[in-house]
Amino acid sequence: MCLTYLTQYTDPSYLLRLDTQYVSSKILEKLESVSKIIDLSNSLTTTDRVPLIPDAVVLSLITSEDKFVNGYKIQADRHWNDNLYQTIFKDIDEMHDIKIGYICQKQISHTTDKLDRLYKKDKDENLIIDTLLPKKFYSFWNIPESIDFKYIHKMCYFNHLFYIALEREIITWESF
Repeated sequence: MCLTYLTQYTDPSYLLRLDTQYVSSKILEKLESVSKIIDLSNSLTTTDRVPLIPDAVVLSLITSEDKFVNGYKIQADRHWNDNLYQTIFKDIDEMHDIKIGYICQKQISHTTDKLDRLYKKDKDENLIIDTLLPKKFYSFWNIPESIDFKYIHKMCYFNHLFYIALEREIITWESF
C-alpha cells in the first residue's frame, strides 16, 4: 500500500528504485515508461558486492524549504553591467562572482533594482536571497569539480543554468 501511494504522488523519473513485487502491472508500466534522472542500476551494492534491495529510492528535489542556510548574502557590483541585462554579484560567504541576468529587463532599469525590491538587506547592504530567485532570473558562475547537496541547494536558489539543465534532463552538450 505504501509503495502504491509513493508511485501516485512521486514523479516517476525521480523514483529511482522500487520493489515491484507487490505493485500492480499498471503502476509498473507507468514506472518503466519514463527515463530516470539518475541510473542506479549498477550502484545498489555494498563494497563486498552484496546487492542492496531497498523498497524504494526517491531523488529528493531541492525546493524552497531551506535545509541548509537562512539565506545567501550577495553584494552587487553596481559599477559593472552588460547592457543592464546581467550583473555581477559577490557571494559574501564564498567570495566568488555570481552573474545574474533577468530576461524581462528593460533598458531603463537594472537587475539590481529589481532584486532590491524582492529581497531584504542586512546592515551591510548585502541582499539576502532567502527564497528561490523568481522565474526569468538566471545565474551562472564556475562551479567546482566536486559539489555537495549544500552547493546544489545554492544552485537551485539562484536558478543556475546547469541546475536548470539537470532539472530538465539536459545532460549532453548537444541537447543543451
